[in-house]
Amino acid sequence: MRYIGLIVLFFMLTSSCGNKKSASETQLTDNKVTTEQKSGPTLIIDQSGGFDQGDHYDIFAARIEGDSLHMTISHGGGCKVHEFKLYTNGAMMKSLPPKINLILHHNGNEDNCRALIQKEIAFNIGELKSMSNGRIIINLSNFDQPLEYNY
Repeated sequence: MRYIGLIVLFFMLTSSCGNKKSASETQLTDNKVTTEQKSGPTLIIDQSGGFDQGDHYDIFAARIEGDSLHMTISHGGGCKVHEFKLYTNGAMMKSLPPKINLILHHNGNEDNCRALIQKEIAFNIGELKSMSNGRIIINLSNFDQPLEYNY
C-alpha cells in the first residue's frame, strides 16, 4: 500500500504544469524566480496603432545598448511559452529632441501556472534611426522613466 502512495505522488509531481520547456526558459513552480536572457526581434512599426500591452507584466529596468533596447521584466506563468513584441505607430512627437512611444505586448498563451518568471528581453530598435537625426527620447509603456537613444 505504501508503494502505491509513493507511485501516485511521483506521477503527480512529474506531471504538474506539463513539461514543455523552451531552450531559453526554465519553468518553476509557485512563487519561485527564473531568469532568461534573450536577444530578440526587431521593433514593429505599425501605423494602424491597434495594439495594447496584452497580458500582465512588470518592467523593472530598461536600458539601451547600441541599437538594442534591453528590458528586465517579470510575469506569471511557467508552463507555456510567452511571446513579447515591441510596437510603435511610428509617430514622432514634435519636441527637441523628438519623442516616440513604444508599447511592449505580452501574449502569455493562457498560461495559468503560478511561477514568477523574471527574464531579460531585447529588441533591435535600429529602425528608429531613419526617423530622426542622432537622438530620440523613448517613452516605453509600463515604465516610468524615458530612455535616450543616441546614435
